[in-house]
Amino acid sequence: MTARDERTRLRGAEERALAAFGASGRGTRGSTAIVHSTADETVVRVTFGATRPPRRAWFAVPARADAPVRELSFEDVVPLGEKPWR
Repeated sequence: MTARDERTRLRGAEERALAAFGASGRGTRGSTAIVHSTADETVVRVTFGATRPPRRAWFAVPARADAPVRELSFEDVVPLGEKPWR
């Protein structure tokens, strides 16, 4: 896979995570970040809200386009290196 293909794959994962976030009805998003990625799944963090620090939601986006996106809890992403806000 070329670097361009990888960027396209990760951007697609962010877009699918944003669609899942939008369906949750929690307001406007601030930004996205790739937390972890393998050939089978990408974990995306979405920050949102008008608070300081912003709230966060995490989504597991499967590589297969027909597979559903799952929302993850904070406990699910701690092993991936996510930490609480200070």
